[in-house]
Amino acid sequence: MAAPAVDPKEPKLRTTLAPLPTTRRGYGIVLNASPKGDKIIYTNGRTVVVRSLENPSESVLFCEHKAAVSAAVFSPNGYWVASGDVEGNVIIWSFPQMKVKNTFQIAKTINDLDWDADGARIVAAGDGAQKARVFSWDSGNNLGEISMHSQPVISCSYRKVRPFRVATGSEDLSVNMYEGPPFKYKESYKGHSRYPNGVRYSPDGSKFVSVGADSKVVLYDGSTGAVLKESGSDAPNAHKGAIYAVSWSPDSKSLLTASADKTAKIWNAEDLSVDKTFTFGNDVLDQQVGALWAGEFLISVSLSGAINYLDVNNLAQPKRVLHGHQASIQSVAIDSKNGTFFTAGITGEIARWDFATGAAQWLTGKGHGGKVVSGLALSADGATLWSVGLDDKVRAHKTSGLVLSDEAGDLGGLPVSAAASPTDATLLAVVLAQEKLVLVRGAQVVSTLALGFTPTALTWSIDGSNLVVGGKDKKLRVYDLGKDAFTAQSKTIDTHDKPVTSLRFAPNGQALASTDMEASVYVHTWDSARALQNKSGWRFHQAAVKDVDWAPNGERLVTSSQDCHLIVWRDLKTFNGSERARAKDAHTDGALFVRWWDDKTLLSAGGDRAVKIWDVAE
Repeated sequence: MAAPAVDPKEPKLRTTLAPLPTTRRGYGIVLNASPKGDKIIYTNGRTVVVRSLENPSESVLFCEHKAAVSAAVFSPNGYWVASGDVEGNVIIWSFPQMKVKNTFQIAKTINDLDWDADGARIVAAGDGAQKARVFSWDSGNNLGEISMHSQPVISCSYRKVRPFRVATGSEDLSVNMYEGPPFKYKESYKGHSRYPNGVRYSPDGSKFVSVGADSKVVLYDGSTGAVLKESGSDAPNAHKGAIYAVSWSPDSKSLLTASADKTAKIWNAEDLSVDKTFTFGNDVLDQQVGALWAGEFLISVSLSGAINYLDVNNLAQPKRVLHGHQASIQSVAIDSKNGTFFTAGITGEIARWDFATGAAQWLTGKGHGGKVVSGLALSADGATLWSVGLDDKVRAHKTSGLVLSDEAGDLGGLPVSAAASPTDATLLAVVLAQEKLVLVRGAQVVSTLALGFTPTALTWSIDGSNLVVGGKDKKLRVYDLGKDAFTAQSKTIDTHDKPVTSLRFAPNGQALASTDMEASVYVHTWDSARALQNKSGWRFHQAAVKDVDWAPNGERLVTSSQDCHLIVWRDLKTFNGSERARAKDAHTDGALFVRWWDDKTLLSAGGDRAVKIWDVAE
């Protein structure tokens, strides 16, 4: 059967800027590398991320899981990936095609996975009637019994040389070894006093290691399971906190560990002496929860989600740190003149991105104290980035630096949306859930107007003389700007059938695009007659339209929707709705934001926590 034809007008994905790994305090995360050691694979929500280590802006997302993914690992040949989720499903899929081969219900939950040397068998660890299983990758048939654990299995590892073995670490504090296939219980170590968070076989199979929340590192004979060496927190230079993850060097001579004591360490795998200690900051988010030794790359992951490229020649400063977002992106601000854009996350972080390289850097400082940043806005001259948060504050940050401003203004309520004046670089408008419209100059509130309805969105006219506010009551209202204050509404548009979600004026100021919670887009011509141009309403999305933006030349419009799609509307003269191009499934869990970077390029962000860049045909 021939593949369906591709519409040449559809936006083409150029770059995916991946989210960071999902982390939880008190838990380690599973990191894995491609066989060549050039790619890292990790999980975020329902997404599996495969990312180039040399060029991290080269990444792909696998989004077929229906529940949060907990582990993903490459097969030995690199052509397949096994990923497991918290509902106990394991999906086998091809890479880079990302086509699903098989899906198996293995357990109640999956915590860890590993392949055998031939890529024919998989061990999965978690919870359920069976705490772990070894099964055939193509049929799902059991290959023995992983027994003798009374609590969920946290970690597992498959020996890659004969005779084959499987090692497991469990919440019952035991580390077990099994021989097979078919696999059966062989040995158990019960020397950990707290959870053995990581169990890993060396690449050459001569040893395996367990690391625990008790700060212990234990080495075992790879074939017999006999304990070879132990090191606890009282050993010289050892970890003083829980060890969450461990990874072997490719030559099986060294170990890399990550700990709650905010360090990562390299250990000699013969005598368990510490060769190097990498130090991080003093914040709880500097705890190290993931470790990966992939070829020439030594990687650790902080509790914040930051991916650290460790430098053996500078133990206090990584070679590189990847920033971004672990959780939902709440706002986007574009500064295409300076080649940057800003994003804000649900956990309060603000990142500045370089459009050309895809590199992100967090702005440092207290900011909104970890509260949701519900809106970002860039001043007309690009010198100021405003942020408003659920701490009821507004802050004005200098875009020339990477430090959040300590100065904050009290908004007097919860901000819903914010918009910067297009003509006055010191002016910001904010609408509040408390039915208020607030005018801010710098970082100080200069006036507040009671609205009498719940606002949902706002936008300035191109000349900065008035403001349009959309409401939960489905109406649009216009407010004229006086001297540091808005006057009472001057006009009302009553067209929408659902609460308004977004508003945007065309670059020429003559047309206003507005969207609502129904799957439709409305475009209003801004004149005295307030004539509705597209009578059909453009009802081509299948869920709430979340955002709308005009191309800089004013000739096209783009919308993003909870239905996961982007639509580029090409006919803004006769408003023929069939003249449209769709980027299908642009973002899992909804396409939440979309902006034109220039007349041929789009930037979008979605519920998958990723930022994507699209090329748009003429």
